[in-house]
Amino acid sequence: MQKIGIILLICFFTASCSVTRKERTNVNDKLNRTFSDNTLESIKYQNITSNSFFIQKAEIILLTKNGKERFIANIKFEKPDKYLISIKNITGIEGARIYINEDSILVNDRINKKLYFGNSYNLKKKFGLTIDLIPLIFGDIVLDKNCEKKKINC
Repeated sequence: MQKIGIILLICFFTASCSVTRKERTNVNDKLNRTFSDNTLESIKYQNITSNSFFIQKAEIILLTKNGKERFIANIKFEKPDKYLISIKNITGIEGARIYINEDSILVNDRINKKLYFGNSYNLKKKFGLTIDLIPLIFGDIVLDKNCEKKKINC
């Protein structure tokens, strides 16, 4: 009986050690990359929207005339231009899902059970921003096509 216990104990320790082993990956390749030519290129390379990403929990605070309103959002981005945003209240009840594409915008109102749709013109008319400017919300730099070719001296 003692032999079985010792064997089980050895199996447990050897199996648990293999799980805790970590694989080395170079996550900071973006930061270690040097751009001697163009500083603007290095800044643009570090944009969060240069790759697809998923934000599991983002807290949104909306200041209105009545006071503060807090929301929680999940944000998924697939390169080059697909956004899926799920907005919930603090208790976790989903209020809306928003899908933004290059040419269409779909808003699924989960509370009133309605589907709203539009295009990029409606977004510009209603809120004053285009789909190209959405990365500004995440802190990315958005450049004009003419500005990308210029060299910046710092």
